[in-house]
Amino acid sequence: MKCFSYSFKVVRLFSVLFVLTLLVACSAKKQAPERKLHQTEYGWTMTLPPGFDSVPPKDWERLQNRGREAVEQTFDTTIENRARMLYIFQSGQYNYFEAIVQPADYTKGKLYRESFKGVNDLLFEALETQMPGVRLDSTYDEEIVGGLRFLRFDINVHLPQMKLQMIMFSQLFGNEEVSVNITCADPKKLATLLEAWRSSTFSKETTDLPSALRELM
Repeated sequence: MKCFSYSFKVVRLFSVLFVLTLLVACSAKKQAPERKLHQTEYGWTMTLPPGFDSVPPKDWERLQNRGREAVEQTFDTTIENRARMLYIFQSGQYNYFEAIVQPADYTKGKLYRESFKGVNDLLFEALETQMPGVRLDSTYDEEIVGGLRFLRFDINVHLPQMKLQMIMFSQLFGNEEVSVNITCADPKKLATLLEAWRSSTFSKETTDLPSALRELM
């Protein structure tokens, strides 16, 4: 049996697979006001649109456990948790905004883009395994947010009752990777979250990266 650590970004598998469990159980919450998010460690400031509530830690842990079980069954592996949650917000049953950070200790000589693609290819494979018969499509891209270049991965899940869109952004900050994951079934909420995310500001620049990692970007 293999053992994957979160430094291999398996946590992103959770970010998608846990959403699948929401198709059977989740309650709507009252409308939350607009709020400003600020992470001093990464110099990140963003205004979260109204209508998104914090997900209680116990609920998030329960959903993560379901996602972990799905990943372990798909790849015959065990998961080592090395990720740290920054934010997780929910609006309605299928609309989420998540930000996480984890160590960026990649395999020697492995390019960051290659690592990013390798993990997301596994993610796509896991979804195909867990959702046989469901049409899936994906794309890779890059996007400038707050003056920083983020790698981007999109997945569309075409369910009978809805289209679930998942967009994952990742960037290196020194020896850590910050990932922002947006999952929405409501196109209007997706557009609102993307606008808010794209309006983010960052005071910490990629020049803070170790030179070896900076050259791999």
